[in-house]
Amino acid sequence: MRTYTQRLTPIGWLGAVLFVAPTPLSYFLLRSTVSEMASTARYRELYEQATGVTSDLGTFSAFPYVLLATLSLVGLVMILVGRETTAFD
Repeated sequence: MRTYTQRLTPIGWLGAVLFVAPTPLSYFLLRSTVSEMASTARYRELYEQATGVTSDLGTFSAFPYVLLATLSLVGLVMILVGRETTAFD
């Protein structure tokens, strides 16, 4: 009976880092963005009442999250490509 084992090559390890690392980064970015938007909400409200102009302070940009999601997908592909299978008898 043959036994198969798999291990990651250096490309696979780099892919593992790219797959896992964006998750805490996106949580940190999302949390800071939400708190920033909440702190400017009252200021925006007063500004709109005083001037009658809609303010665009604290707008939400999706670019960092799209970038982190793309890095995560690239990492997954690198994990799949960077595997090495060894057979033992």
